[in-house]
Amino acid sequence: MNGLPLARLGGGLQLRPGLAMPGNLRSSRRDWAALLAAGLPAELLPERLGLAFGLCAHAHRLCAGLAIAAACAQPGERHGLARAQAQVLQRETLREHLRRILLDWPRLLLKPGMGGRSLQLQARQALQSCPLLRQDAVDEPPEAWRAPTLAWMERALLGLPATRLLARWQQGPQACLALWSAEGEGFLPQLFMQLRELADSSWAGTRPLQPQASEAGLRELAQAMREQAGFCMAPQWQGACAETGPWTRWRLGVAEQGLGSLWLRLGVRLLECLRLALPDDGANGAAYLDAGALSLAPGRGLAWVEMARGLLVHQVDLEAGARGAYGGESRVRGCQVLAPTEWNFHPEGAVARGLAALPSELTPRVCQASHLLMNAYDPCVSYEFVDPPPMRPVLHPHLAGDCHA
Repeated sequence: MNGLPLARLGGGLQLRPGLAMPGNLRSSRRDWAALLAAGLPAELLPERLGLAFGLCAHAHRLCAGLAIAAACAQPGERHGLARAQAQVLQRETLREHLRRILLDWPRLLLKPGMGGRSLQLQARQALQSCPLLRQDAVDEPPEAWRAPTLAWMERALLGLPATRLLARWQQGPQACLALWSAEGEGFLPQLFMQLRELADSSWAGTRPLQPQASEAGLRELAQAMREQAGFCMAPQWQGACAETGPWTRWRLGVAEQGLGSLWLRLGVRLLECLRLALPDDGANGAAYLDAGALSLAPGRGLAWVEMARGLLVHQVDLEAGARGAYGGESRVRGCQVLAPTEWNFHPEGAVARGLAALPSELTPRVCQASHLLMNAYDPCVSYEFVDPPPMRPVLHPHLAGDCHA
């Protein structure tokens, strides 16, 4: 195992548009958390999982730390992130959104003849000037990066004040995106306009994942993670597939949770960038993303974190110390990690349904529609298209490379 690159450890996805479920979306991801965590001192678990799940290391470290703290607390106690931790989650989630928007969308979402190369060049130039994507920005507090990043977004991405676009979105996402993409200046409004004909059609998806709505829901999820073999690799919520992403955030109202097209799902990811860059006001900034933990029983804790791709959940089960207490020196008896990719790319989930509805011939149009599906839901690993047997890869994989969730 040590000789394999992290990209191969992380696995990948294979797509076969036009094939019926469950054979049109295959995953080679494996459940590494239990193997990596078993017998480890609890205090070392966050760093171990952060190293294993590289691109979203910050979310895994935070989630594992919350789960351990819950395991050491009194049963029934709930707690959330400290302010400094919430600021790390805010910053790193925004950085990941911006990387995907600037690196992946112009490269993958347009078919030949739609001006993709020009948009890629403009996106690269925008990326190089982004204050938050500088290497030294990872050590800066929000007070240092927030205002410059918001000003950069208004100039390089939006072409208008962020608060104006957000206000329009809250009045009506569809009308907001239609007006902005038609009248806005710059590569990003142009990209949305180019995508509208394909992406702005009815899309039902699956039910939104929000187990944190009640303690009973959290306990139900924890029990399934702990007791059902294979659950964390192909999860279902209360007997049905579910989805998670920026459109299922705990803080969003019903209008934004019920986005009826892939076009709007791309739009809500952009709007989340604005919300994360705005000053903290109890609803935006570091307060926007939900995170918390619940002590399930002595030595057992569950934690959840809203990160770039959706809801990440960790559960840990600790062995008691010499005096029967639980703490950082306790060893990990069990650990389960449930990542957004397993919900969204379930073999019978929303993306698989979308692939089944496409023609089987890999025309440029079918490839573009497939890329749209994949990037609206944003897998955390590489993906590739395959022909009918013998499963021959035909297109380059998605940019993602590290083992991450």
